[in-house]
Amino acid sequence: MPFGWEPFAELLRLLTVYHHHPGVISQGWQGHGVMFSPRATTVGEVIPGLYALRVFMSEEGFAVLAGDFVARCERGELHQTLESLSCIYGNL
Repeated sequence: MPFGWEPFAELLRLLTVYHHHPGVISQGWQGHGVMFSPRATTVGEVIPGLYALRVFMSEEGFAVLAGDFVARCERGELHQTLESLSCIYGNL
């Protein structure tokens, strides 16, 4: 499922907020191309989504995934690359 800078930037912002301040989006969030639903099922799964794709995962697994992803994007060469892309395309 290919997607461009806009949904990636939206996903990165959502995961960054969740990682640093999880209580801010405790009721979930629906953006243009990205959605997030915490404790959305009877077993407490988290549902992140890109457009029509939905991924059901445990809250603990999602927290680890979000934390690792955000940490990689906030440091090193990937951070520099993302900053450059943000300068070119804007932080949508």
